[in-house]
Amino acid sequence: TPGFIDAEVVYFHHREEGIERDLSSNPDIRVTRLYSSHFLGRVHELRKIISQSQPDLVVSAVFEADMVARVARMGRFGSIGVSTIINSQYEPASMRANPTVAYWKLQVVRSVDAITARLARDYFHAITDATATSARNRLWLRPDRIRVAHRGRDRARLGEWSADRRKRTRASLGLSESPPPLLTVGRRQFQRGHLEV
Repeated sequence: TPGFIDAEVVYFHHREEGIERDLSSNPDIRVTRLYSSHFLGRVHELRKIISQSQPDLVVSAVFEADMVARVARMGRFGSIGVSTIINSQYEPASMRANPTVAYWKLQVVRSVDAITARLARDYFHAITDATATSARNRLWLRPDRIRVAHRGRDRARLGEWSADRRKRTRASLGLSESPPPLLTVGRRQFQRGHLEV
């Protein structure tokens, strides 16, 4: 219902692709960019927004945004912080196999993530049971602080699945009924495992 939730989306980086344009054109949502390029500047900008808006809920996703949101909220306990857990990046096997960052550095990042989560009194939204379990074990989070809410798909935008639709799509791509095709979708990052596919 329009007006039921007073929403504001705050972001760091402008992107031509994605949902930024859609959100900006929605009159029910305020969209604000943080222009600072460094951590403390972003914290300062977000603290000002939190002071002005006085939100009940501050939701963040991805490490960089989590850190800014947590530090910006510290000392301002009128709002509840929710961090979204989208992957299991702190599993030892993943951390050791990551060629882009030294293992010890990832351990430091994990500790900072865990400590700031406790200091900011955050709650967590995990997108799968596996990410929730990993966060409990690797960030030492209390189980009552984590809720799993599986991501869905917008059927109005993507349509309904059916055997006929599947058959037509495969035919339009020049694919036979077997073998099944393999499609991998995601950002090109180490943790997505595209090289192993």
